[in-house]
Amino acid sequence: QRIFFDCNASYGPRGHAPPHLRLDLPSLLDDLDQYGIAAALVRHQQAILHDPMAGNLRLIKEISPHRDRLHPCWVATPNIAGDMPSETEFGHLMRAHGVRAVQLSPGPDKYPVVPRVLGSMAEVLAANSALILAPWHAFNDPYRDIKALADICQWNPIILTGMSWRDYRMVCAVLVACPNVNIEMSAFQANRVVETFTGRFGSHRLFFGSGHPDHSAGAARALMDWSLADAAVVDQVAGLNLCAALGIDASTLPAPPPPTEPIQQQARQGAALTELVIDAHCHVMGNDETSSTGIVMMQGDAAGQLEVSSRCGIDVTAMMSWQGPWGGDVWVGNALIKRLVQDHPASILGLSSVDPLQQTPEAMLDTIRPLHETSCFPGIKPYFPTNGVHYHDPVYDAI
Repeated sequence: QRIFFDCNASYGPRGHAPPHLRLDLPSLLDDLDQYGIAAALVRHQQAILHDPMAGNLRLIKEISPHRDRLHPCWVATPNIAGDMPSETEFGHLMRAHGVRAVQLSPGPDKYPVVPRVLGSMAEVLAANSALILAPWHAFNDPYRDIKALADICQWNPIILTGMSWRDYRMVCAVLVACPNVNIEMSAFQANRVVETFTGRFGSHRLFFGSGHPDHSAGAARALMDWSLADAAVVDQVAGLNLCAALGIDASTLPAPPPPTEPIQQQARQGAALTELVIDAHCHVMGNDETSSTGIVMMQGDAAGQLEVSSRCGIDVTAMMSWQGPWGGDVWVGNALIKRLVQDHPASILGLSSVDPLQQTPEAMLDTIRPLHETSCFPGIKPYFPTNGVHYHDPVYDAI
């Protein structure tokens, strides 16, 4: 069974949390079991949001019965204000408590990424061979600040967490400039990201992360379980890279409980699901198109997407163009979807696009009537984010 070792998990109370969010330690352990994750590198939210050292020591106490599968990641800040242990003492405490990883968040913790401030901490982290987690949102200027951090902490591996699909080009620029910087993909679930990035940057630079509790680990696992990358590459990303970074023997990690449902069993094996699966929301690019503004979509055309759908066991996909709802060219977008429905009638359902800023109500009707009456389009995709027209606006009444 493939080993999954989560590099990006946290738990603990925090303010402004949605009521449904599962924040406590038992919920984290339950989710690891549910998703078949052997172990996790975990931070305490009170170390992130309140007092770092108090939260760090609370983490050690609370996870002590579970150190076979929960590995501590401390929040570290330089002692420039005199409120933290000295960097030397911090290193002693790391060793005393078996801490092999830290999180650095310069933006939220209000310190600059410069050698004069971080130099002593960098020496301690290098001496402890520490893994560094660095949240993408913690940098005011990601390229400049992450490169500065990578230079200061040149002897340590760094994992960027929490960046989104929209950061694709900037992430590429950082990875090219900083050989010791790596990424996890809990929020960076771009199309074909595992295959594309391992091929370009090396399989050792990607790490499995769930983003618990803000994200479901099911999405993170799906990116691995149904990846089209080589199985040995996926094994590395799923858990072996983190084992190597923390100096942990993968054979010592506990086996998670076996799956209890057929869908779990099939998914964990990377098999196509046998239940009927209908994907209700899929944007598609035209042939030879790969990006829209800052959003990069490698192999985002119909052929590339249907290959992934088949791998997952998705029987039918409802497709809308990207160019219509987002790019504002509903005419080209609708023509693309009409052609795809004709070429793949058994696997693609068409969703049409209209734009009340460029079309009168009559023109919108003229656009969609032939699609819905003769081309078997079962749905429509209006798009408030680009045109700002609410769906209950009278301009939509006719359609």
